[in-house]
Amino acid sequence: MDDDELDAALDARERLTRPDGWAVSSIDAESLGDDDPAPTLMLDPDGTVTGSTGVNRFRGTYELSDAALEIDSLVSTRIAGSPAATEVEHHFLEVLAEPLVVRWDHATLVLESDAGQLRLEPAPDEISDHFTDDELG
Repeated sequence: MDDDELDAALDARERLTRPDGWAVSSIDAESLGDDDPAPTLMLDPDGTVTGSTGVNRFRGTYELSDAALEIDSLVSTRIAGSPAATEVEHHFLEVLAEPLVVRWDHATLVLESDAGQLRLEPAPDEISDHFTDDELG
C-alpha cells in the first residue's frame, strides 16, 4: 500500500467512526417511517460495532479494507417489536450480514450488499448503544 492509499484508508476509517454514529434513513430506497425508532450504527476505531436495530441492541466486530466493510460476530438482545419494526430489523441485519461496499453521497453513508442498501445519516445526538455482555444475556 503506497502513501496515498494509506491516507485514503485512514480518511475512510475516520469518516466511518464518527463519535455520534449513524442513523438509517432508508433501506432499499424506502424511507423509514416515524412510528418506530430508526436502526443505528456506531463503528468504533478499535473495530467494535454497536447499534440498535430499532428494536434490539447489538454488538460485534468489523473490518474495513479499501471500500469494503465486513461486520462479524453480532450478538443482540432479543426483545419483541411491532411487526413493522421487526421487518425493518430483519432486513437491516440481513444487509449487515453480507460484505458491504462503502460509498458516500455527500454526508450520507451508503452501505450496499447483495441483500440490499442502507442509507445512513449522521446521528443527531451521540448514540448510547454501547453495552456490556451482561445486557446481551
